[in-house]
Amino acid sequence: MRVVNAGNLYRSIAGVLLSLLFVSCSVSGQYEIATFDLGKQRSIQILASEYIEVTQSIYYQVKVDGKVVIPLFMICSTLDHGQLDFQALLARDGDLVGVFEKELPQEILVVHDFKTNASWPRVLSYNSTDEYYQFGAALLKQLQAEHPNLELKLGSDRACD
Repeated sequence: MRVVNAGNLYRSIAGVLLSLLFVSCSVSGQYEIATFDLGKQRSIQILASEYIEVTQSIYYQVKVDGKVVIPLFMICSTLDHGQLDFQALLARDGDLVGVFEKELPQEILVVHDFKTNASWPRVLSYNSTDEYYQFGAALLKQLQAEHPNLELKLGSDRACD
């Protein structure tokens, strides 16, 4: 017959619970939908929230040399049924990148300039909604200049559907 000391049992249970808490807190809460490897150790990732209520949030983040330079920022909300197909449009030898969902290729959801680290829709500090969209429009204009055959516009939340 094996005798278990109650104090040891409680410590063991507490250790297991603490381990589970640590593991659950270290989970990011997102999963990858797409990663665009853009050369020169630069990438843009598209991620989806693992948490779903009515919809789920879709995010982007930008990395350079393995470090996040633009942290997670929501670009739209939808339900990912494995059908979302994000693609990238390049300009200025890959220094300027636009990301869109294949179903609505004219609606650019993300524009990032690797030369200046300017990124839209990432909100930094804007005095007004107009200023926010003017910033995005200026980046989009640069992307449009190298793709005159496309009629690009800044994407809206529905651009993920």
